[in-house]
Amino acid sequence: MDLLDDASSNLKKYTESLLDMDQAFRSAFQNMTTMATDLNKQFTQGRERITEMNYALAQSGPALVRLGGDITDAFTVMENISKATRRNVIASVEDVTKLYAAEKLIGGGIESIVGDFQDVGVQFSQVGKQLEQSINYVRGVGANAGQVMRTVMGYMDQMNKYNFSEGVLGLTKMATQASLLRYDMSQTLSLADGAMNPERAIELASAFQRLGVSAGDLVDPFQLMNKSINDPQGLQNSIIDVAKQFSYFDEKTKTFKISPQGILMLKEIEKETQLSAKEMSKLAVNAADLDRKLSSLSPTIEFKNPEDKMYLANIAKMGEGGDYEVTINDKETRKLGEITQSELNRLIEEQKKPPKSLEDLTRDQVDTGRLLQKDVQAIRDKFVYGVTSAEIIRKELEGLRRVTTTATGTVSENFDQKKFTDKVDTLMERMGSVVGQLMRGDPKSDELKKELEKLATEVGGYLPDLNEFQQKTLSDIANKVQPGTIFEKGLLDYVLKPMEQNIAKLDKAMGGTKTATTGAKPTGIESGKMSEGNKSLTETIQKNQNITIGGSGTPITFKLDVPPGVNKEFIEKLMDTSKFSETITKTVLDRLREMELID
Repeated sequence: MDLLDDASSNLKKYTESLLDMDQAFRSAFQNMTTMATDLNKQFTQGRERITEMNYALAQSGPALVRLGGDITDAFTVMENISKATRRNVIASVEDVTKLYAAEKLIGGGIESIVGDFQDVGVQFSQVGKQLEQSINYVRGVGANAGQVMRTVMGYMDQMNKYNFSEGVLGLTKMATQASLLRYDMSQTLSLADGAMNPERAIELASAFQRLGVSAGDLVDPFQLMNKSINDPQGLQNSIIDVAKQFSYFDEKTKTFKISPQGILMLKEIEKETQLSAKEMSKLAVNAADLDRKLSSLSPTIEFKNPEDKMYLANIAKMGEGGDYEVTINDKETRKLGEITQSELNRLIEEQKKPPKSLEDLTRDQVDTGRLLQKDVQAIRDKFVYGVTSAEIIRKELEGLRRVTTTATGTVSENFDQKKFTDKVDTLMERMGSVVGQLMRGDPKSDELKKELEKLATEVGGYLPDLNEFQQKTLSDIANKVQPGTIFEKGLLDYVLKPMEQNIAKLDKAMGGTKTATTGAKPTGIESGKMSEGNKSLTETIQKNQNITIGGSGTPITFKLDVPPGVNKEFIEKLMDTSKFSETITKTVLDRLREMELID
Protein backbone atom coordinates (compact mmCIF):
# COMPACT_ATOMS: atom_id res chain seq x y z
CA MET A 1 0.00 0.00 0.00
CA ASP A 2 2.93 2.32 0.75
CA LEU A 3 4.28 1.77 -2.75
CA LEU A 4 0.94 2.74 -4.27
CA ASP A 5 0.78 5.85 -2.09
CA ASP A 6 4.27 6.87 -3.16
CA ALA A 7 3.46 6.31 -6.81
CA SER A 8 0.25 8.32 -6.48
CA SER A 9 2.02 11.16 -4.66
CA ASN A 10 4.87 11.34 -7.17
CA LEU A 11 2.46 11.27 -10.07
CA LYS A 12 0.44 14.11 -8.55
CA LYS A 13 3.54 16.26 -8.04
CA TYR A 14 4.71 15.59 -11.57
CA THR A 15 1.30 16.38 -13.02
CA GLU A 16 1.25 19.71 -11.15
CA SER A 17 4.71 20.57 -12.49
CA LEU A 18 3.42 20.10 -16.01
CA LEU A 19 1.12 23.06 -15.55
CA ASP A 20 4.14 25.36 -15.82
CA MET A 21 3.63 25.66 -19.56
CA ASP A 22 5.81 28.75 -19.95
CA GLN A 23 8.89 26.82 -18.90
CA ALA A 24 7.73 23.84 -20.95
CA PHE A 25 7.59 25.92 -24.14
CA ARG A 26 10.98 27.48 -23.41
CA SER A 27 12.55 24.06 -22.90
CA ALA A 28 10.87 22.67 -26.01
CA PHE A 29 12.18 25.49 -28.20
CA GLN A 30 15.65 25.14 -26.72
CA ASN A 31 15.76 21.36 -27.06
CA MET A 32 14.36 21.29 -30.57
CA THR A 33 16.58 24.00 -32.03
CA THR A 34 19.77 22.99 -30.22
CA MET A 35 19.49 19.32 -31.13
CA ALA A 36 18.56 20.09 -34.73
CA THR A 37 21.67 22.26 -34.98
CA ASP A 38 23.80 19.50 -33.45
CA LEU A 39 22.34 16.98 -35.88
CA ASN A 40 23.10 19.37 -38.72
CA LYS A 41 26.71 19.47 -37.54
CA GLN A 42 26.85 15.70 -37.89
CA PHE A 43 25.57 16.08 -41.44
CA THR A 44 28.13 18.84 -42.14
CA GLN A 45 25.76 20.67 -44.46
CA GLY A 46 23.94 23.99 -44.71
CA ARG A 47 20.66 24.96 -43.09
CA GLU A 48 18.49 23.77 -45.97
CA ARG A 49 17.01 20.83 -44.02
CA ILE A 50 17.02 22.34 -40.54
CA THR A 51 13.23 22.76 -40.38
CA GLU A 52 12.86 19.10 -41.40
CA MET A 53 15.16 18.12 -38.54
CA ASN A 54 13.23 20.29 -36.10
CA TYR A 55 10.00 18.57 -37.10
CA ALA A 56 11.46 15.03 -36.92
CA LEU A 57 12.88 15.62 -33.44
CA ALA A 58 9.69 17.28 -32.17
CA GLN A 59 7.60 14.35 -33.40
CA SER A 60 9.92 11.59 -32.19
CA GLY A 61 10.57 13.02 -28.72
CA PRO A 62 7.07 12.50 -27.24
CA ALA A 63 6.89 9.04 -28.84
CA LEU A 64 10.05 7.97 -26.99
CA VAL A 65 8.79 9.45 -23.72
CA ARG A 66 6.11 6.75 -23.66
CA LEU A 67 8.90 4.18 -23.92
CA GLY A 68 10.80 5.68 -21.00
CA GLY A 69 13.04 8.02 -23.02
CA ASP A 70 12.95 11.66 -24.12
CA ILE A 71 13.87 13.97 -27.01
CA THR A 72 17.58 13.53 -26.24
CA ASP A 73 17.20 9.83 -27.03
CA ALA A 74 15.48 10.73 -30.30
CA PHE A 75 18.49 12.86 -31.25
CA THR A 76 20.89 10.03 -30.31
CA VAL A 77 18.98 7.50 -32.42
CA MET A 78 18.95 9.81 -35.46
CA GLU A 79 22.63 10.61 -35.01
CA ASN A 80 23.59 6.93 -34.79
CA ILE A 81 21.45 6.00 -37.79
CA SER A 82 23.32 8.62 -39.80
CA LYS A 83 26.68 7.30 -38.59
CA ALA A 84 25.77 3.67 -39.32
CA THR A 85 24.41 4.35 -42.81
CA ARG A 86 27.08 6.92 -43.68
CA ARG A 87 24.26 9.02 -45.09
CA ASN A 88 22.51 12.23 -44.11
CA VAL A 89 19.19 10.50 -43.56
CA ILE A 90 16.51 11.85 -41.24
CA ALA A 91 14.70 8.88 -39.75
CA SER A 92 10.93 8.79 -39.40
CA VAL A 93 9.11 8.55 -36.08
CA GLU A 94 8.41 4.86 -36.70
CA ASP A 95 12.08 4.11 -37.46
CA VAL A 96 13.25 6.02 -34.39
CA THR A 97 10.81 4.37 -31.99
CA LYS A 98 11.37 0.82 -33.27
CA LEU A 99 15.16 1.12 -33.21
CA TYR A 100 15.10 2.71 -29.77
CA ALA A 101 12.85 -0.12 -28.54
CA ALA A 102 15.09 -2.74 -30.17
CA GLU A 103 18.18 -1.32 -28.49
CA LYS A 104 16.43 -1.35 -25.12
CA LEU A 105 15.38 -4.97 -25.59
CA ILE A 106 18.57 -6.52 -26.97
CA GLY A 107 21.28 -3.92 -26.25
CA GLY A 108 24.30 -3.43 -28.45
CA GLY A 109 23.76 0.20 -29.44
CA ILE A 110 21.82 1.70 -32.36
CA GLU A 111 24.86 2.33 -34.53
CA SER A 112 26.02 -1.27 -34.15
CA ILE A 113 22.54 -2.73 -34.80
CA VAL A 114 21.89 -0.64 -37.90
CA GLY A 115 25.46 -1.13 -39.14
CA ASP A 116 25.24 -4.93 -38.84
CA PHE A 117 21.99 -5.00 -40.80
CA GLN A 118 23.33 -2.59 -43.44
CA ASP A 119 26.31 -4.90 -43.94
CA VAL A 120 24.00 -7.76 -44.93
CA GLY A 121 21.84 -5.65 -47.24
CA VAL A 122 19.00 -4.70 -44.90
CA GLN A 123 18.17 -0.98 -45.01
CA PHE A 124 17.79 0.84 -41.70
CA SER A 125 14.09 1.47 -42.36
CA GLN A 126 13.53 -2.31 -42.38
CA VAL A 127 15.64 -3.14 -39.33
CA GLY A 128 12.91 -2.47 -36.77
CA LYS A 129 10.34 -4.56 -38.64
CA GLN A 130 12.70 -7.53 -39.08
CA LEU A 131 13.76 -7.44 -35.45
CA GLU A 132 10.12 -7.26 -34.42
CA GLN A 133 9.33 -10.35 -36.48
CA SER A 134 12.32 -12.25 -35.07
CA ILE A 135 11.66 -11.31 -31.44
CA ASN A 136 8.02 -12.32 -31.70
CA TYR A 137 9.10 -15.70 -33.12
CA VAL A 138 11.53 -16.28 -30.25
CA ARG A 139 8.90 -15.39 -27.68
CA GLY A 140 6.36 -17.49 -29.55
CA VAL A 141 8.34 -20.68 -28.94
CA GLY A 142 9.01 -19.86 -25.31
CA ALA A 143 12.71 -18.88 -25.59
CA ASN A 144 14.52 -15.96 -23.98
CA ALA A 145 14.23 -13.22 -26.63
CA GLY A 146 16.94 -10.96 -25.24
CA GLN A 147 19.52 -13.73 -25.03
CA VAL A 148 18.71 -15.22 -28.42
CA MET A 149 18.68 -11.87 -30.23
CA ARG A 150 22.08 -10.98 -28.81
CA THR A 151 23.33 -14.25 -30.31
CA VAL A 152 21.68 -13.37 -33.61
CA MET A 153 23.37 -9.97 -33.70
CA GLY A 154 26.69 -11.68 -33.03
CA TYR A 155 26.25 -13.84 -36.12
CA MET A 156 24.82 -11.22 -38.50
CA ASP A 157 28.03 -11.18 -40.53
CA GLN A 158 27.46 -14.85 -41.37
CA MET A 159 24.44 -13.96 -43.49
CA ASN A 160 26.74 -12.91 -46.33
CA LYS A 161 28.55 -16.23 -46.06
CA TYR A 162 25.61 -18.62 -45.88
CA ASN A 163 22.23 -18.53 -47.55
CA PHE A 164 19.52 -18.49 -44.87
CA SER A 165 16.25 -19.17 -46.65
CA GLU A 166 14.25 -16.77 -44.47
CA GLY A 167 16.94 -14.16 -44.08
CA VAL A 168 17.21 -12.71 -40.58
CA LEU A 169 14.25 -14.81 -39.41
CA GLY A 170 16.02 -17.96 -40.64
CA LEU A 171 19.14 -17.07 -38.67
CA THR A 172 16.93 -16.32 -35.66
CA LYS A 173 15.24 -19.74 -35.86
CA MET A 174 18.62 -21.45 -35.99
CA ALA A 175 19.91 -19.43 -33.02
CA THR A 176 16.70 -20.12 -31.08
CA GLN A 177 17.01 -23.84 -31.63
CA ALA A 178 20.64 -23.81 -30.50
CA SER A 179 19.75 -21.73 -27.43
CA LEU A 180 16.93 -24.04 -26.33
CA LEU A 181 19.22 -27.06 -26.73
CA ARG A 182 22.12 -25.27 -25.02
CA TYR A 183 24.31 -25.80 -28.07
CA ASP A 184 26.97 -23.50 -29.51
CA MET A 185 25.82 -22.88 -33.07
CA SER A 186 29.35 -21.86 -34.09
CA GLN A 187 29.99 -25.64 -34.22
CA THR A 188 27.47 -25.93 -37.04
CA LEU A 189 28.86 -22.95 -38.95
CA SER A 190 32.41 -24.22 -38.59
CA LEU A 191 31.40 -27.60 -40.06
CA ALA A 192 29.55 -25.79 -42.86
CA ASP A 193 32.57 -23.65 -43.64
CA GLY A 194 34.76 -26.71 -44.09
CA ALA A 195 32.14 -28.61 -46.11
CA MET A 196 32.03 -25.84 -48.74
CA ASN A 197 35.30 -27.26 -50.01
CA PRO A 198 34.52 -30.33 -52.14
CA GLU A 199 37.52 -32.30 -50.88
CA ARG A 200 36.66 -31.59 -47.26
CA ALA A 201 32.98 -32.44 -47.87
CA ILE A 202 34.04 -35.87 -49.18
CA GLU A 203 36.30 -36.41 -46.15
CA LEU A 204 33.50 -35.50 -43.70
CA ALA A 205 30.93 -37.70 -45.44
CA SER A 206 33.39 -40.63 -45.45
CA ALA A 207 34.09 -40.10 -41.75
CA PHE A 208 30.40 -40.34 -40.82
CA GLN A 209 30.13 -43.51 -42.96
CA ARG A 210 33.11 -45.14 -41.26
CA LEU A 211 31.74 -44.35 -37.79
CA GLY A 212 28.66 -46.42 -38.60
CA VAL A 213 26.17 -43.97 -37.12
CA SER A 214 22.84 -42.86 -38.50
CA ALA A 215 23.84 -39.51 -40.01
CA GLY A 216 21.24 -38.92 -42.76
CA ASP A 217 22.41 -36.33 -45.30
CA LEU A 218 25.81 -36.04 -43.60
CA VAL A 219 27.04 -39.20 -45.36
CA ASP A 220 26.35 -37.66 -48.80
CA PRO A 221 29.07 -35.14 -49.80
CA PHE A 222 26.79 -33.38 -52.28
CA GLN A 223 23.96 -32.96 -49.77
CA LEU A 224 26.50 -31.89 -47.16
CA MET A 225 27.84 -29.15 -49.46
CA ASN A 226 24.35 -28.01 -50.42
CA LYS A 227 23.14 -27.73 -46.83
CA SER A 228 26.32 -25.95 -45.81
CA ILE A 229 25.72 -23.24 -48.38
CA ASN A 230 21.93 -23.00 -48.68
CA ASP A 231 20.47 -24.48 -45.49
CA PRO A 232 22.62 -24.05 -42.35
CA GLN A 233 19.59 -24.72 -40.14
CA GLY A 234 18.96 -27.99 -41.96
CA LEU A 235 22.61 -28.93 -41.38
CA GLN A 236 22.14 -28.22 -37.67
CA ASN A 237 19.05 -30.47 -37.63
CA SER A 238 21.18 -33.30 -39.06
CA ILE A 239 23.82 -32.77 -36.36
CA ILE A 240 21.06 -32.85 -33.69
CA ASP A 241 19.82 -36.17 -35.07
CA VAL A 242 23.32 -37.62 -34.80
CA ALA A 243 23.83 -36.40 -31.23
CA LYS A 244 20.56 -37.46 -29.62
CA GLN A 245 20.96 -41.14 -30.55
CA PHE A 246 23.70 -41.38 -27.93
CA SER A 247 21.51 -40.26 -24.98
CA TYR A 248 18.84 -42.00 -22.90
CA PHE A 249 16.46 -41.27 -20.03
CA ASP A 250 17.40 -42.86 -16.68
CA GLU A 251 14.11 -43.76 -15.00
CA LYS A 252 15.79 -44.21 -11.66
CA THR A 253 17.38 -40.77 -11.45
CA LYS A 254 14.83 -39.09 -13.73
CA THR A 255 17.66 -37.55 -15.75
CA PHE A 256 19.06 -37.79 -19.27
CA LYS A 257 22.47 -39.37 -19.75
CA ILE A 258 25.01 -40.23 -22.46
CA SER A 259 25.47 -43.96 -22.97
CA PRO A 260 28.96 -45.46 -22.50
CA GLN A 261 29.12 -46.25 -26.20
CA GLY A 262 27.98 -42.69 -26.94
CA ILE A 263 30.82 -41.21 -24.90
CA LEU A 264 33.36 -43.11 -27.02
CA MET A 265 31.53 -42.33 -30.25
CA LEU A 266 31.35 -38.57 -29.56
CA LYS A 267 35.12 -38.55 -29.02
CA GLU A 268 35.61 -40.22 -32.40
CA ILE A 269 33.26 -37.75 -34.06
CA GLU A 270 35.26 -34.88 -32.56
CA LYS A 271 38.48 -36.40 -33.88
CA GLU A 272 37.13 -36.86 -37.42
CA THR A 273 34.92 -33.79 -37.82
CA GLN A 274 36.08 -31.26 -35.14
CA LEU A 275 32.55 -31.18 -33.70
CA SER A 276 33.19 -30.70 -29.96
CA ALA A 277 32.31 -33.77 -27.85
CA LYS A 278 31.35 -31.42 -25.02
CA GLU A 279 28.92 -29.47 -27.19
CA MET A 280 27.55 -32.65 -28.79
CA SER A 281 26.86 -34.19 -25.38
CA LYS A 282 24.91 -31.09 -24.23
CA LEU A 283 23.03 -31.21 -27.51
CA ALA A 284 22.28 -34.90 -27.05
CA VAL A 285 20.65 -34.71 -23.61
CA ASN A 286 18.66 -31.53 -24.32
CA ALA A 287 17.43 -32.77 -27.69
CA ALA A 288 16.31 -36.02 -26.03
CA ASP A 289 14.50 -33.99 -23.36
CA LEU A 290 12.61 -32.00 -26.02
CA ASP A 291 11.68 -35.17 -27.92
CA ARG A 292 10.29 -36.73 -24.75
CA LYS A 293 8.14 -33.65 -24.09
CA LEU A 294 6.75 -33.65 -27.62
CA SER A 295 5.96 -37.37 -27.45
CA SER A 296 4.04 -36.78 -24.20
CA LEU A 297 1.48 -34.54 -25.93
CA SER A 298 -1.92 -36.00 -26.59
CA PRO A 299 -2.35 -36.99 -30.26
CA THR A 300 -5.83 -35.44 -30.18
CA ILE A 301 -4.46 -31.93 -29.69
CA GLU A 302 -4.43 -29.77 -32.80
CA PHE A 303 -1.89 -26.99 -33.17
CA LYS A 304 -2.42 -24.02 -35.47
CA ASN A 305 1.30 -23.84 -36.21
CA PRO A 306 4.56 -25.58 -35.18
CA GLU A 307 5.49 -22.63 -32.93
CA ASP A 308 2.50 -23.33 -30.64
CA LYS A 309 3.63 -26.94 -30.22
CA MET A 310 7.18 -25.87 -29.41
CA TYR A 311 5.87 -23.26 -27.00
CA LEU A 312 3.84 -25.80 -25.05
CA ALA A 313 6.81 -28.18 -24.88
CA ASN A 314 9.24 -25.46 -23.78
CA ILE A 315 7.09 -24.13 -20.92
CA ALA A 316 6.58 -27.64 -19.52
CA LYS A 317 8.70 -28.82 -16.60
CA MET A 318 9.34 -32.27 -15.16
CA GLY A 319 7.40 -33.18 -12.03
CA GLU A 320 8.51 -35.41 -9.18
CA GLY A 321 7.26 -38.56 -10.90
CA GLY A 322 9.11 -37.83 -14.12
CA ASP A 323 6.00 -36.59 -15.95
CA TYR A 324 5.98 -33.19 -17.62
CA GLU A 325 3.58 -30.60 -16.22
CA VAL A 326 2.22 -27.23 -17.25
CA THR A 327 0.80 -24.56 -14.94
CA ILE A 328 -2.54 -23.10 -16.03
CA ASN A 329 -4.07 -19.88 -14.64
CA ASP A 330 -1.07 -19.40 -12.34
CA LYS A 331 -2.37 -22.08 -9.93
CA GLU A 332 -3.72 -25.17 -11.69
CA THR A 333 -1.24 -27.85 -12.83
CA ARG A 334 -1.91 -30.29 -15.67
CA LYS A 335 0.20 -33.13 -16.96
CA LEU A 336 1.39 -32.35 -20.46
CA GLY A 337 -0.38 -35.41 -21.87
CA GLU A 338 -3.69 -34.54 -20.17
CA ILE A 339 -4.13 -30.99 -21.45
CA THR A 340 -7.35 -30.58 -23.42
CA GLN A 341 -7.79 -28.52 -26.57
CA SER A 342 -9.72 -25.79 -24.75
CA GLU A 343 -7.03 -25.55 -22.04
CA LEU A 344 -4.35 -25.35 -24.66
CA ASN A 345 -6.20 -22.56 -26.48
CA ARG A 346 -6.65 -20.64 -23.25
CA LEU A 347 -2.98 -21.14 -22.35
CA ILE A 348 -1.86 -19.88 -25.73
CA GLU A 349 -4.20 -16.89 -25.46
CA GLU A 350 -3.20 -15.93 -21.91
CA GLN A 351 0.50 -16.72 -21.79
CA LYS A 352 1.90 -16.94 -25.27
CA LYS A 353 0.11 -14.12 -27.06
CA PRO A 354 2.91 -11.57 -27.65
CA PRO A 355 2.62 -7.79 -27.94
CA LYS A 356 2.27 -6.70 -31.54
CA SER A 357 5.22 -4.30 -31.60
CA LEU A 358 8.67 -3.64 -30.22
CA GLU A 359 7.27 -0.50 -28.64
CA ASP A 360 4.75 -2.53 -26.61
CA LEU A 361 7.47 -4.93 -25.54
CA THR A 362 9.65 -2.04 -24.38
CA ARG A 363 6.79 -0.48 -22.39
CA ASP A 364 6.37 -3.84 -20.66
CA GLN A 365 9.90 -3.46 -19.29
CA VAL A 366 9.16 -0.11 -17.59
CA ASP A 367 7.92 -0.21 -14.00
CA THR A 368 4.35 0.97 -13.38
CA GLY A 369 5.17 4.17 -11.48
CA ARG A 370 7.62 5.44 -14.09
CA LEU A 371 5.29 4.36 -16.90
CA LEU A 372 2.44 6.48 -15.51
CA GLN A 373 4.77 9.44 -15.10
CA LYS A 374 6.07 9.09 -18.65
CA ASP A 375 2.56 8.77 -20.09
CA VAL A 376 1.54 12.05 -18.46
CA GLN A 377 4.74 13.69 -19.70
CA ALA A 378 4.09 12.38 -23.21
CA ILE A 379 0.68 14.07 -23.26
CA ARG A 380 2.28 17.39 -22.26
CA ASP A 381 5.15 16.97 -24.74
CA LYS A 382 2.82 16.16 -27.62
CA PHE A 383 1.02 19.45 -27.05
CA VAL A 384 4.15 21.54 -26.47
CA TYR A 385 6.19 20.10 -29.32
CA GLY A 386 3.10 20.11 -31.50
CA VAL A 387 3.00 23.88 -31.13
CA THR A 388 6.74 24.54 -31.38
CA SER A 389 7.13 22.30 -34.44
CA ALA A 390 4.31 23.96 -36.39
CA GLU A 391 5.50 24.80 -39.89
CA ILE A 392 4.98 28.55 -39.58
CA ILE A 393 6.96 28.70 -36.32
CA ARG A 394 9.82 26.63 -37.73
CA LYS A 395 10.03 28.92 -40.75
CA GLU A 396 9.90 32.05 -38.59
CA LEU A 397 12.76 30.77 -36.44
CA GLU A 398 14.90 30.23 -39.51
CA GLY A 399 13.86 33.66 -40.81
CA LEU A 400 15.12 35.32 -37.64
CA ARG A 401 18.37 33.41 -37.94
CA ARG A 402 18.84 34.43 -41.57
CA VAL A 403 18.45 38.12 -40.80
CA THR A 404 20.75 38.18 -37.79
CA THR A 405 23.48 36.04 -39.33
CA THR A 406 23.32 37.91 -42.63
CA ALA A 407 23.55 41.28 -40.87
CA THR A 408 26.46 40.35 -38.63
CA GLY A 409 28.19 38.47 -41.43
CA THR A 410 27.91 41.42 -43.81
CA VAL A 411 29.32 43.82 -41.22
CA SER A 412 32.26 41.48 -40.69
CA GLU A 413 32.87 41.10 -44.44
CA ASN A 414 32.74 44.84 -45.18
CA PHE A 415 34.97 45.92 -42.30
CA ASP A 416 38.47 46.46 -43.70
CA GLN A 417 40.66 45.56 -40.76
CA LYS A 418 43.96 46.44 -42.46
CA LYS A 419 42.67 49.84 -43.52
CA PHE A 420 41.48 50.51 -39.98
CA THR A 421 44.81 49.42 -38.49
CA ASP A 422 46.75 51.66 -40.88
CA LYS A 423 44.60 54.67 -39.97
CA VAL A 424 45.05 54.04 -36.26
CA ASP A 425 48.82 53.85 -36.76
CA THR A 426 48.82 57.16 -38.63
CA LEU A 427 46.52 58.81 -36.09
CA MET A 428 48.65 57.75 -33.16
CA GLU A 429 51.74 59.05 -34.95
CA ARG A 430 50.06 62.45 -35.43
CA MET A 431 48.93 62.52 -31.82
CA GLY A 432 52.47 61.79 -30.68
CA SER A 433 53.84 64.66 -32.76
CA VAL A 434 51.30 67.13 -31.38
CA VAL A 435 51.90 66.09 -27.78
CA GLY A 436 55.64 66.35 -28.33
CA GLN A 437 55.35 69.86 -29.71
CA LEU A 438 53.10 70.92 -26.83
CA MET A 439 55.59 69.59 -24.34
CA ARG A 440 58.77 71.07 -25.79
CA GLY A 441 58.13 73.48 -28.64
CA ASP A 442 56.92 76.93 -29.48
CA PRO A 443 53.06 76.85 -29.74
CA LYS A 444 53.25 79.40 -32.51
CA SER A 445 55.79 77.48 -34.56
CA ASP A 446 54.97 76.42 -38.10
CA GLU A 447 55.78 72.81 -37.22
CA LEU A 448 53.13 72.68 -34.49
CA LYS A 449 50.58 74.29 -36.76
CA LYS A 450 51.27 71.69 -39.42
CA GLU A 451 51.00 68.81 -36.94
CA LEU A 452 47.66 70.07 -35.60
CA GLU A 453 46.37 70.50 -39.12
CA LYS A 454 47.43 66.95 -40.02
CA LEU A 455 45.84 65.61 -36.83
CA ALA A 456 42.55 67.33 -37.57
CA THR A 457 42.62 66.01 -41.12
CA GLU A 458 43.29 62.45 -39.93
CA VAL A 459 40.43 62.54 -37.40
CA GLY A 460 38.06 64.14 -39.87
CA GLY A 461 38.95 61.51 -42.41
CA TYR A 462 37.19 58.90 -40.34
CA LEU A 463 33.74 60.31 -41.05
CA PRO A 464 33.65 59.62 -44.80
CA ASP A 465 35.12 56.14 -44.25
CA LEU A 466 32.57 55.37 -41.56
CA ASN A 467 29.73 56.62 -43.72
CA GLU A 468 30.98 54.66 -46.71
CA PHE A 469 31.18 51.51 -44.58
CA GLN A 470 27.62 51.95 -43.28
CA GLN A 471 26.21 52.76 -46.71
CA LYS A 472 27.75 49.67 -48.30
CA THR A 473 26.74 47.42 -45.41
CA LEU A 474 23.16 48.72 -45.49
CA SER A 475 22.92 48.12 -49.22
CA ASP A 476 24.42 44.61 -48.99
CA ILE A 477 22.08 43.51 -46.20
CA ALA A 478 19.02 44.84 -48.03
CA ASN A 479 20.06 42.99 -51.19
CA LYS A 480 21.02 39.70 -49.52
CA VAL A 481 17.94 39.23 -47.34
CA GLN A 482 14.65 38.69 -49.12
CA PRO A 483 12.11 38.57 -46.24
CA GLY A 484 9.94 35.49 -46.46
CA THR A 485 8.32 35.58 -43.04
CA ILE A 486 6.63 38.13 -40.80
CA PHE A 487 9.37 38.06 -38.16
CA GLU A 488 12.03 38.21 -40.83
CA LYS A 489 10.67 41.44 -42.30
CA GLY A 490 10.21 43.03 -38.88
CA LEU A 491 13.72 42.14 -37.75
CA LEU A 492 15.22 43.37 -41.02
CA ASP A 493 13.59 46.76 -40.47
CA TYR A 494 14.83 46.73 -36.86
CA VAL A 495 18.41 46.09 -38.00
CA LEU A 496 18.49 48.56 -40.90
CA LYS A 497 16.65 51.52 -39.37
CA PRO A 498 19.35 52.56 -36.86
CA MET A 499 21.96 52.24 -39.59
CA GLU A 500 19.94 54.58 -41.83
CA GLN A 501 19.71 57.10 -39.01
CA ASN A 502 23.47 56.99 -38.39
CA ILE A 503 24.13 57.56 -42.09
CA ALA A 504 21.83 60.56 -42.07
CA LYS A 505 23.62 62.05 -39.04
CA LEU A 506 27.04 61.60 -40.63
CA ASP A 507 25.80 63.09 -43.91
CA LYS A 508 24.61 66.12 -41.98
CA ALA A 509 27.88 66.40 -40.03
CA MET A 510 29.81 66.37 -43.29
CA GLY A 511 27.46 68.85 -44.95
CA GLY A 512 25.59 66.20 -46.94
CA THR A 513 21.84 66.05 -47.40
CA LYS A 514 21.20 62.54 -48.70
CA THR A 515 20.08 59.57 -46.63
CA ALA A 516 19.42 55.88 -47.29
CA THR A 517 16.07 54.14 -47.46
CA THR A 518 15.36 50.59 -46.31
CA GLY A 519 14.76 48.26 -49.22
CA ALA A 520 16.37 50.60 -51.73
CA LYS A 521 19.98 51.18 -52.63
CA PRO A 522 21.54 53.64 -50.16
CA THR A 523 22.27 57.17 -51.28
CA GLY A 524 25.00 59.56 -50.08
CA ILE A 525 28.27 57.65 -50.31
CA GLU A 526 28.02 54.89 -52.92
CA SER A 527 30.61 52.62 -54.49
CA GLY A 528 33.35 54.17 -52.34
CA LYS A 529 32.75 57.77 -53.57
CA MET A 530 32.15 60.76 -51.28
CA SER A 531 28.92 62.69 -51.90
CA GLU A 532 29.16 66.20 -53.27
CA GLY A 533 27.76 67.67 -50.04
CA ASN A 534 30.86 66.59 -48.14
CA LYS A 535 32.94 69.30 -49.83
CA SER A 536 31.72 71.72 -47.15
CA LEU A 537 33.54 69.71 -44.47
CA THR A 538 36.72 71.79 -44.83
CA GLU A 539 34.82 75.06 -44.57
CA THR A 540 33.05 73.79 -41.45
CA ILE A 541 36.36 72.88 -39.83
CA GLN A 542 37.97 76.24 -40.68
CA LYS A 543 35.27 78.17 -38.83
CA ASN A 544 36.04 76.47 -35.49
CA GLN A 545 39.08 77.98 -33.73
CA ASN A 546 38.19 77.43 -30.06
CA ILE A 547 39.54 74.14 -28.71
CA THR A 548 38.10 72.44 -25.61
CA ILE A 549 40.02 69.67 -23.87
CA GLY A 550 37.49 67.51 -22.02
CA GLY A 551 38.09 64.91 -19.34
CA SER A 552 36.69 63.27 -16.26
CA GLY A 553 36.98 66.53 -14.36
CA THR A 554 36.12 70.14 -15.30
CA PRO A 555 36.90 70.80 -19.00
CA ILE A 556 39.85 73.15 -19.76
CA THR A 557 39.05 75.69 -22.45
CA PHE A 558 41.72 77.75 -24.21
CA LYS A 559 42.20 79.58 -27.48
CA LEU A 560 44.96 78.39 -29.77
CA ASP A 561 46.19 80.43 -32.69
CA VAL A 562 46.34 77.87 -35.42
CA PRO A 563 45.78 78.02 -39.16
CA PRO A 564 42.41 77.17 -40.71
CA GLY A 565 41.54 73.45 -40.80
CA VAL A 566 41.46 72.63 -37.08
CA ASN A 567 38.11 71.50 -35.70
CA LYS A 568 37.70 71.96 -31.95
CA GLU A 569 35.22 69.01 -31.77
CA PHE A 570 37.84 66.65 -33.16
CA ILE A 571 40.48 67.78 -30.68
CA GLU A 572 37.95 67.64 -27.84
CA LYS A 573 37.08 64.01 -28.64
CA LEU A 574 40.72 63.20 -29.15
CA MET A 575 41.80 64.51 -25.77
CA ASP A 576 38.73 63.14 -24.00
CA THR A 577 39.21 59.56 -25.16
CA SER A 578 43.01 59.36 -25.01
CA LYS A 579 44.31 57.48 -21.97
CA PHE A 580 47.45 59.44 -21.15
CA SER A 581 49.28 58.54 -18.00
CA GLU A 582 49.07 60.91 -15.07
CA THR A 583 52.67 62.07 -15.64
CA ILE A 584 52.13 62.90 -19.33
CA THR A 585 48.93 64.81 -18.55
CA LYS A 586 50.62 66.88 -15.82
CA THR A 587 53.57 67.64 -18.09
CA VAL A 588 51.32 68.82 -20.92
CA LEU A 589 49.28 71.07 -18.61
CA ASP A 590 52.39 72.54 -17.02
CA ARG A 591 53.80 73.32 -20.44
CA LEU A 592 50.57 75.02 -21.49
CA ARG A 593 50.65 77.17 -18.36
CA GLU A 594 54.26 78.18 -19.07
CA MET A 595 53.19 79.32 -22.51
CA GLU A 596 50.35 81.27 -20.84
CA LEU A 597 47.78 79.41 -22.90
CA ILE A 598 45.83 78.40 -19.82
CA ASP A 599 45.49 79.76 -16.28
